[in-house]
Amino acid sequence: MEHEVSKIDALFSRGLKCQQKGRLDLAKRVYIKVLKKDKFHKDALNNLSILYLETKNIDQAKKLLKKLIKVFPDFPEPYN
Repeated sequence: MEHEVSKIDALFSRGLKCQQKGRLDLAKRVYIKVLKKDKFHKDALNNLSILYLETKNIDQAKKLLKKLIKVFPDFPEPYN
């Protein structure tokens, strides 16, 4: 289980680096892979919702933000 978590975290880090470098399409695909392995990965949910907002995919962003708030009501990022 711990090995799988570290693999997911490594995958998330790859997505984050892609996002920071402006490679948004690749970052989106990586975050989706993370969420296929862990559908409640809060950082992937948050970052993917940001990508959707940045690319004007408002409906997808709202869907992810609602899920994030429902599952992690104390996670402050969706409220910023």
